[in-house]
Amino acid sequence: MNAEFDCGTDHTASFEEETDLKKRFIVSLPSHWKVNLFQNEIQSSIYAADTTVALSKSTLIDISYIEKEVVFDGSFKLQNEQMQLNNQLIKSKTKDFLQDELETHYTVYKGMKNNMAFTTLHTYLKKDTRGFIHMKADVYGTERVQERLCEAIGILDQLKF
Repeated sequence: MNAEFDCGTDHTASFEEETDLKKRFIVSLPSHWKVNLFQNEIQSSIYAADTTVALSKSTLIDISYIEKEVVFDGSFKLQNEQMQLNNQLIKSKTKDFLQDELETHYTVYKGMKNNMAFTTLHTYLKKDTRGFIHMKADVYGTERVQERLCEAIGILDQLKF
């Protein structure tokens, strides 16, 4: 996805590996980010953000392994788009492709949230017939939006199963 978003490779931060509670995936996150773990019957999630800076300068990440079959068809895409339209967010970019031999779909939505400009990147990776990864990266404000999305993409690219 780095090429899709014209991202470079900046690895200046110190990273720590985090494992989700069901041990479905491992993600490398900047060591100064705050991390929360969550699980229920069908999903296991890692929420992370840089809480040392203002919301308008941070990247919020939610990565989940969801134990449910997924097909990236018109119905799936329409359902996701409708949810975002309900939040008054408009689709600005979308694509299906293979990443590391996994079916992948992403969509970027833009709009306003909490009286701030808001951009959210939803990426879905079909792991197998039993489940998929959903990564949501939220960026508030207008400063360094592309750079912060690239930061999230860099984190997704390092995901291990």
